Formats: sequence, structure tokens, C-alpha cells
Amino acid sequence: MRKVGLFVIRYYLFAFIVYEFLFATYFYNIYLTNKNEYHKESIHLVQNSLESAVHAYEMTYDDAYARQSDTIAKLTTQANGASTKERDGIREILLSEFMEFFNYEKLNALNGFLIFDKDGRALLRFHKPYAHDDKIIEHRYSLQKLYKTFSFQKGFEIGIFQDSYRFQYPLFYDGNFVGSYEYSVDSQSLINEMQNFYGDAHQALFRANNLKNLIENKSIEKFYNKVSVGSDTFYMKKNHYVKVIDKDRFNYLKDLKEFQQALHGDDPKVVDYSFDGKDYAVVIYPIHDIEGKIFAYILVHLNGSLLEHFKYTFMIEMFFVTLFGLMLGLFIYKELQNRRYFKELIDLQHDLIVVNDGKGIIDTNRAFLEFFCYESLEEYKHVHECICDMFIEVDGYLTKENKNGIDWINHVKENPDEEHKVKMLDCDKEEHIFSVEIEKISESHKFFILFRDITKDLSLKQELEERANYDGLTQIFNRNRFEFFLVQELKKAQRYGNVFSLIMFDIDHFKKINDTYGHDVGDHVLRELTYLIKQHTRDVDIFARWGGEEFMIITQTNIYQTEMFAEKLRAIVDKHTFSDGLHVTCSFGITQYRKNDSIESIVKRCDNMLYSAKESGRNCVASLK
Repeated sequence: MRKVGLFVIRYYLFAFIVYEFLFATYFYNIYLTNKNEYHKESIHLVQNSLESAVHAYEMTYDDAYARQSDTIAKLTTQANGASTKERDGIREILLSEFMEFFNYEKLNALNGFLIFDKDGRALLRFHKPYAHDDKIIEHRYSLQKLYKTFSFQKGFEIGIFQDSYRFQYPLFYDGNFVGSYEYSVDSQSLINEMQNFYGDAHQALFRANNLKNLIENKSIEKFYNKVSVGSDTFYMKKNHYVKVIDKDRFNYLKDLKEFQQALHGDDPKVVDYSFDGKDYAVVIYPIHDIEGKIFAYILVHLNGSLLEHFKYTFMIEMFFVTLFGLMLGLFIYKELQNRRYFKELIDLQHDLIVVNDGKGIIDTNRAFLEFFCYESLEEYKHVHECICDMFIEVDGYLTKENKNGIDWINHVKENPDEEHKVKMLDCDKEEHIFSVEIEKISESHKFFILFRDITKDLSLKQELEERANYDGLTQIFNRNRFEFFLVQELKKAQRYGNVFSLIMFDIDHFKKINDTYGHDVGDHVLRELTYLIKQHTRDVDIFARWGGEEFMIITQTNIYQTEMFAEKLRAIVDKHTFSDGLHVTCSFGITQYRKNDSIESIVKRCDNMLYSAKESGRNCVASLK
């Protein structure tokens, strides 16, 4: 008996180590996978929010360029080669023409509006009219590039006073290059716009050497605070770290080695950390200037609730795994007399567990019976020969017999590196998705079949995908997803010669609705308009919110059919009485795909048509093939 006891103890210790290792590896891999997916999704969302914020400003300034460039180009042509007195007179004309525009856009984050002559000298700074005629091109890479390529430039650049994101446009008059002009937005306004898209706390951390070399010391003291991270020095907008996150938490973050290392890298990273008993994460997203060099990092502070969920799930799983292993030890000796310990152990598992001997089910855990609402295995086997009878036949999931004729158990055994999933209904007819794994029982022909319920995990993944692809207010595709579809349509059109058209429309005088009735009513109008349009689009049409009160539709029709469709939509909106008693109209711009079109060219053309509709009195359709 003593020999048997020693054998059992040795066997148990070995089994317990293997058991803990297997389950620890399994659950830890799940934890790492979930965390890595969360990191990727967070970086992706930050990237999308930056692109969306830049695009929002770019659309505004593209529209201004379309309206202002002819006048500015003409006056700049006159200024080129003019006397000092004549140039002063031209500056007065420019100020009278456009200062009202500048003062208005300053309220919407514009902090610089500059006009340059053909030699790259500052003809006029609207934000500092007294400073002019300096040859600013000598220390502006962006201007040097524009004057070399005669093409639009955009990107971050540090100037004499502070950092800005610049949108620079070439000026042409009678086919000749005559100069350029620039709109600039400071980084904090861009970050605020990102925060509107993403929702979490943002802040920018600037490399000290970039600011020191190009910004006057008095500007550094006025706008920035010095921030030491390890042995490195950075700068941050004055007191911004206090407004974004707790100062003590930020000081703790600065001391983390992983955070310090991330600020030396070229790739976006996510750093997880714990502070004051809570889990947090921060996305460190490198920002490149217009020369392609990293000059700052955007920090996006996440509350870490999902990370806590992943960590605690792993800890609970490992707690139960360890608990089950210890319980196994308590019952191991009694197993020599009977096998009830085996049954009691697997019954504690929340996953569905089946023991199979190669011919059929010989045992299950309680979770299995409760899932299908049976009192005993005998009762279950009286009704079903195989658990595969419960599998729902769906493409991409395990079925009773796979396409190659192999039964599902052998298929799982022969493909251990693949992910195997099944769908089954519980006794309440609710659908669940399970991952399936098979583990051979040592020194036996029997094996475990483990069904792990991953329904919630997949739902969480789907929720993250929906956040990235759908507009939160109207529940239709957002701009990011629409641009993906537009790229696909362009590829099909270029490869197969498919015809498609693009509709851009927006709500006339929507700002007036918001100002008069409030943003709640404005949001209600956007939702109701979306519902109204969706009722009259086809399944093949792609309908999305482009931004603000602007919408886009891709139709698989030519320009003439699309004109009729757009006119139909316009009339439907015009005749509709919105639930707040408002009468709303829309203006539509239409264009058809042209050979070698890009996203920029077809959207620009469509936007111009929308502008034409606005100029024609609104509540109408304008098109250009």
C-alpha cells in the first residue's frame, strides 16, 4: 500500500506540473492575444483619428482655396516686382478682402494665414500684418519643396514661434507660378479634433532638440513646459499634462523604462502600467514632420478597463486551474478505490467537457448537461448518438462531416494548429460559439473534448470593429470605411471597366438649425435624414456619413441614372416634414468615374459639384461626368 501511495504521489506531482503548464500556457496565450489585439486596435484608432482630424481641416481649407486663390493669385502677381509702396497698397487690399475670413477661422483653430510672393518672401501674415518681406523660404523646408515641385504640401513643421500643421497651396496666374499661400493650425487644435473623433485623453510631447533649434527662447517659455523623461528632455504645451491626466500619474509614467524606450522608437507602441491600484495604458504615436523626421509623440491615455478585464480573466482562469489541480491531489488516492473524483473535478469547470473513448461519449461535466438541459448522460445519449448532432451547419464552422469526408473529431486531431469552432443552441434556443480542442488522456485511448464558450470574446471583437467602421450617431458607414469601399470600386473600375458614380450631399443651412434649435435637434435631423435616405437606396449602394452634415453614396450606375436617383432623393427630402416640424433641404453634387481617377480626384470633383449646387441656390442637383 505504501508503494502504491508513493507511486500515486509521484504520478500526481508530475501530472499536476504538466496540468498547470498546459493550462497556464493556454490561458496566457489567450491573454496575450487579447492584449495584442487591443494594442493594435488602439493604435489603429489613433492613426484614424489623426487622419480624420487632418482631413477635416484640409476639406475646410480646400474649399477656401477654391474660393480665394484666383483673387490672391492676381494680387500676388501685381506684388511681384512691385515697389515697397505698391506692395503696401496690395497688402491693404488683401487685408480688406480676407481679414474677416481669417478672424472667423481663428475661432475654428486657424492660427496662421500667410501669402508668399514668387521669391518665397512673406508678402503678408494676416496674424502679424506688420511682419513682412522676410525671405522665409530660406528656413522653411515645406516652402522649398513647394517652390521646387509647384504642388500642394501639408504636414507638421516648427516655425519661429511655435509648432503648426501647415496646408500650403501654390498660386498660378495665367498659367504661371506666382507664389503660394498657407493656412496653419497649431498642434493642440489638431489634438483636440483628434479627441473629438477618438474620445480618450490626448497630449503631445515634443523632442527638445527640435524646439530648441527653431523656436525662440521666449516662445518656449510662453507656450511650453520642460518635461524630463529619464535622461531625455521634452516639451509639452504649458500645464497640459495637468489638464489631461493627474500630475502624479504622469510623473509615475515618465519613470517607466518601457515608456522611456518607446520615446526613442520609430513605431507606434502601447505601454501598459498600473498606478494607484488601477490599470492604464498609453498609446505612444510618433509624429513625423513634413521632412519625414520624428519631432513629437502623441500620447493617448486609455483607462485600461479592457486590460483589467483581460488580466482578471486570466487570473481567475489560473486560479481555478490551480484550484482544480489541488483538488485533484486531494482526491487522487481515493481514485484508486473509485473514480468519482474525476467527475467532481470536471464538473467544476465552466467549459463544456466531454470524455470520448473513440466510439462515443463516456462522460461529461455538469456544465455540458446543464447547457443542453439534461439530468444525466444516459438521458442525453437516449436522444443523441453524437454531440455533433447539436452542431449548427454554418460555413467556416465544424460540421458532422467535413467536405473531405473526414469526421469532425479526426479533422480536429489531424489539424491541431488550426482554430476550430462550432455553433450550438442551448436549451433556451440561444446560439453560442465554442472553440474546440482535443487532448489525449495520458496512457489511455480516451481523450478530452473541450468546448470553450467564446461568444462574448467574439462580441467584444465585433464591437471594436463596429467602432472603427460605423458612425456613432447615424449608425451608417463612417468616412474610414467608405474610403475603403471607394478604393475597391476604383480598383474594379480600373481593372474591369466597371461604371460607378459618386454622390455627395449635405443639409442646406445646417448651421442655422444647430444655432436656432440646438445640437440635439441637429443630431435628430441627421438621424432622421439618414433613415429617410436608407429607405430609398439599394443594397448595392454604399451610403456613409462623410463628416458633419455631409454624406456620400456610391452607385453602380452611370451619371444620367445617378442624376435621376439624386433628384428623387432631393425631392423626397424636400417633401418630408421632419419630426421636429422642420423643413429641411439638401444640395447634391454628382460625378462619374473617369479613367485613372484617384480618391482625391473623384472626391474633389464631386465636392466641386456640391459647391456648384450651393452656388445655384441650394436644394438642387449639380453633376459633371
